[in-house]
Amino acid sequence: MFLLLLGAAHATGFGPEFKGDPASRTAANLFSLDAENQIPINPGLAGAWGVLGADSQGFLFDINDDLGFVFAAWFTYDPEPASASKSVGAEEQFWLTVYGPYDGVSADLTVGLSSDGLFASSVATGLSEVGTAQLSFSDCFNGSMSYSFRLPNGAEQSGVMQLSRLTPDSFCQPFVASQPITEVKVLYLGNEGVLVTDGNESVVLDGIGNYSNPWINVPVSTQNTIRDMNEPFDQVVAVTISHQHSDHFNIAPVADFINQNSASTLFVPEDTRSFFTALGSQVDGTSLNRFESSSRQLGGIKITTIETRHFNQFGFDFSGIENNVYVVEMAGKRIIHMGDVDYAADNFQAIVDAFEGPVDAIILPMFNTLVSQANAALVAEFFPDALIIASHIRAGNQSDLNNIQVHFPDAIVFDQPLMEVTL
Repeated sequence: MFLLLLGAAHATGFGPEFKGDPASRTAANLFSLDAENQIPINPGLAGAWGVLGADSQGFLFDINDDLGFVFAAWFTYDPEPASASKSVGAEEQFWLTVYGPYDGVSADLTVGLSSDGLFASSVATGLSEVGTAQLSFSDCFNGSMSYSFRLPNGAEQSGVMQLSRLTPDSFCQPFVASQPITEVKVLYLGNEGVLVTDGNESVVLDGIGNYSNPWINVPVSTQNTIRDMNEPFDQVVAVTISHQHSDHFNIAPVADFINQNSASTLFVPEDTRSFFTALGSQVDGTSLNRFESSSRQLGGIKITTIETRHFNQFGFDFSGIENNVYVVEMAGKRIIHMGDVDYAADNFQAIVDAFEGPVDAIILPMFNTLVSQANAALVAEFFPDALIIASHIRAGNQSDLNNIQVHFPDAIVFDQPLMEVTL
C-alpha cells in the first residue's frame, strides 16, 4: 500500500509536496531545517510520509496522543546494492522501525531493526535497537528526521531526512489552528542571570545569587522573590549553573531554592556538583568531556548541555574551567545561554552540533575584549538568524556599552535588571 501511495504521488502530483515541475522539488522550496517554528506533534500527522530525494522510501506513522507515543514503519533499503536474490521481494530491502515518546514539538525515538522473520510464519522475529532518531514537523505537510544507527555488519548511518506528507490531512491543520499562541519571555535578573518562561514552566539560568561589583547585581527585592518562590519563580522546573565562578551563582540561595522546590532539577558542571551533594538526585551534574553534550526533557522543556571552554580575561587563564552552555527549548523556541563561553570556532561548532534547527536567541557575555569585530563575525557565522542578547556587562561601564553598539548594533543590551524580551 505504501509503495502504491508513492507511485500515485509521483504519477499524479498529489499533495502539496509533489506539485509542479519535479525539478523544483528542492530542500529550499519544500522544507527548510531552519524554519522559524515547529508545530506540536499530534495524531493528525499519522499516515504515509515520503523521504524527499529517496525514491519509494518513507514512513507510516502511528501517533497515540493518550500515550504520547510515536511508532513508525520505515520503508527503506540496504545502504549497499544487493549481491544475491530472494524468492519474494528485493534482497536489499530490510525492515526498520522507529518508536518512542514525544512531548511538544519533538520526539526522541529509538531505531529498531527486525530480523529472522519468515512469511506467514509463527517463528519469533528478532528486534535489535540499533540507534536513535529525532522527529519534528514544520507544518502539517513537511517534517524532518535526524538519525544515527549502526547495522549488524558494523556500517554506520547518520544524517537528516526531509519528509513530505503523502496521505491527505484530515485534522492536523485544525488542531494546530486551535492551539493557543504561546510567547516565551526572557527576564533579566542580573549579571548573566535570566529567567526564561512560557507562562507555564520556567528555567532560571545563572540567576540565583548576590553579585558584587563590577557586575550588575540581582536586586534585593528580586532575590527575596526568588527565595520565597513567588511569581514568576513559582513555576521553575530547572535551575542551571554555567560554571563555578561566584559571579554566576551563590551556593546557599541556590541550595535553598532547590530544597524548597522538590519538582525542580539543578543542572551544574561536574566540577561544581560537589557544592550540592546534599540535594541528591535533584542535581544533574552529568560528566561530559570537552565539547560533548547531553539532553534531558522536563515536562514541556528540553535542556541540552554542552561542555565548552571558558574565556580568558584580565590576564587570567580560565581555560581549564568547565563552562556549560545550555540550550533551552520551550513552546517552539530555542534559547542558548552561553555562560562564560570562549568566543572560538571549536566552542561554537560544538554548540551547533548539539541540536538541529533554528536558534531564536543567544545570551552572550559582553565586556572588555570579548566585544570585538572578530567575535561579532564569529557569532554571525554560527548564529546568523538569532536575536543577540548582550549580558555580563560591567555596571555603568560606558566603554562596554559603546563597543557593543559598534560591533553588535542589533543586540538587545541587558544593562538594567528586570528588562524583558518577548520571543
